[in-house]
Order: sequence, then C-alpha cells, then structure tokens
Amino acid sequence: MKKILNVAFGAIIAVSFIGLPSCATSDKGGIPHKGSKQLNSNISQLDSINIDAIDTSTQGNFVMCGDSLYFADARNYGLHLYNLNGEYLGKKLREGQGPNELSNLLYAANLSNSSDSIVLIDRSVKLYIYDTSKDSLMNLGNVDFGWSEEEQDYDSPGAYNVMEMTDFGITFLKKENGNIVFPVSIIKRLVGDKVDEDRYKKGHIFGNLAVKNMKVDSVFGQFPPFMLENPTPGFEFFDYAYDAKNRKYYVSFATDPNLYCLNDSGEIEYSFGEDAPDVRRTYTIGYNDPSETFGKDIQDGQIGCNTGVMYVADKNLVLRTTLLDFASGRVTLQGYRDGNMILEKEMPPYFKLLGYSNGEFIGCRFLPVEIDENTIAFRIYKFKVN
Repeated sequence: MKKILNVAFGAIIAVSFIGLPSCATSDKGGIPHKGSKQLNSNISQLDSINIDAIDTSTQGNFVMCGDSLYFADARNYGLHLYNLNGEYLGKKLREGQGPNELSNLLYAANLSNSSDSIVLIDRSVKLYIYDTSKDSLMNLGNVDFGWSEEEQDYDSPGAYNVMEMTDFGITFLKKENGNIVFPVSIIKRLVGDKVDEDRYKKGHIFGNLAVKNMKVDSVFGQFPPFMLENPTPGFEFFDYAYDAKNRKYYVSFATDPNLYCLNDSGEIEYSFGEDAPDVRRTYTIGYNDPSETFGKDIQDGQIGCNTGVMYVADKNLVLRTTLLDFASGRVTLQGYRDGNMILEKEMPPYFKLLGYSNGEFIGCRFLPVEIDENTIAFRIYKFKVN
C-alpha cells in the first residue's frame, strides 16, 4: 500500500508559475485566486538534532503528538517514543494479538484536531487509535467502504480506498461529531478500466468514516480544474490541514502550483499561492496507467512535487513544503497568511514538517542519514518563524 518514493528518481525541466494579484481570478477554471507575494517573515533559530536509530529498524515514519515524537516501526511493530530534544523514552506497543499489541503495522498518521491520539493502519486496512495520554490502544476494526456492493460510481464510497501513503505522510481528521475524515484514492477497477476526464470531474478526495460502525458513509471534496487540464493519475496524492475555527480545509495537491481553500462540504472557495522556484514538474500528462507513468516519471530523480501542508491557528499561518527534485532532496518551505505569501525559504534536504509546540516548529528528515559505516540516525529540526 505504501508508495515508496525512491530518491534516485525524477525528470528535468522546471516549470514556473506566476502568482496572480490579490482578488484576481485564475486563468482557468474560474476559481478566484487570492493573495500576493509579501515576503516579510523569515526562519530563525534553525537547529538540528541527530537521534541514533539503533533502537529501531529505521523502516517507518515519524508523527508528532503533543510535545512528543513517535517513530512508527513498520518492521519491529510498535511506536518508539522521543521527547523534542531527541531523548529516547522507550517503546510503546508490541507485536502480538493481545491488549496494546499489533499483529502488523503499515504506518502511523496524525489525528488532527485531537491532542492525544495517533492513527495506526495495518496491511489489511484495519484502523487503530493509540491514546498517548493513557498508553492505550483501541482496535476499531477494518474500514468498510462497501466494496461488495454491485453499483459503484464516483459518488460511492466503494469506488475508493484509503489514500496510499507516501514518504511525506498522510493526515486523518477528527470532526466534532466523532467521525474521522481521511484522504481517499480512486480504485480503477470499480469505476471501469478506462481512466478519463470523469476522474477529475466527478471524483472525490475525502472519505467520512462513521466510527460507530466503521463504515465510510460518504465521499466528498473536489479536484481542482488544474487536475482536469493537467491529468497526472500517478501523482494524485495530496496533503491537507484543517482550520477548525473557520471550518476550512487547506489542500495542496502534489503537482499543482496552487493551494486551495475548501469549505466544510469540500467545495473549492478560492486558490492561493505561487509555485516554488526551481521545482521540476515534467510529469507525463494524460490518462495513462498510473503505475506506468509514475515509474517512468521518477526513474532518473529529476522531478519534484508538493509534499506537505500545515495550519497553525495561533499564527493564522499555512505552511507548505515542496520537494524540488527527488535526487537532491532540496525542499522549499512557504508560509501564507490570508492568502499572501509571507515566507519562502529553502530547507535542509528531505525536510518534512511534523508539528508545532510552544512557539517552535518541528520537522524531520524523512529519510535516515548515514553518519558513518556503523551509525544510522534520524534527524530532527526545530525552528521559529518571525
């Protein structure tokens, strides 16, 4: 299920995107484009911490919950706990069939809008919630999309699965009613073998999981016109952040220079943002087989894409990361407030945002680093935005 983005892959030519003036309308699709470039903020006190990965298999991913970091070990099933200074605090959960045990583990994910919960997914799409405050694991069971139903179209949950996780992560959201919203991927076989423009005209990006019975009772959210005009089925992954106060989703698609503000029903209200300088976007455009085009596009490492997005309510700040190309791992971080770009800064290679705590942003290198022949380490970053 996890789509590994090998850093030896990519394509070559950079595509630039010129941001539209404030309150202008985008050239295509009729979606209002908001904001302008006002680079009046910067990054300060950027610090890095190496964490010896000897206690782990190094295969897995980091998530941040509260003031703690958890490395979800996909081989030695469990969560390795660290504080924000990189000190190892022990392993939570273990392999097995009993309480606080996992029979297998694919990845862990943030449960946004919840201060003490982490989502765990296993290889059979079984969903667990780990309560960090109680050190307790709850097995919620398999996510039921209704795949057995005969009639499936783009409005049917049965035409989707949980979005494949990339090395950049995936976000789950706890809503006020207790339901969980998560990103979905279209299953080709359930809507026909033909991949065509209906995918982006009629397809959806979010699923709503009714936790009480583990059924996905609806799918919602729309693709932007950019995806219809520049179809790249192999690069449909995206990230999003949720503004709980204003009930807005901020969505960043892998190939699209824009970001989008969606209302609580998943309808696009406006776009904002400008493309990161030097990002390489020579994707294969068309409705070809996604597995074929993805492999072809990343084969020499010279292609890039948007990777993550975060919203910090205290600062009314949207942050987006863009991988300029896979081979070098160069990453640009952008910051937006009210649609205006206030920050643009190149970060350390393979940088990934994790969270925000006590005035500091926390990130990591999403690939371990080889210190010497005998030492592999994780690298954590801390910084402030002024």
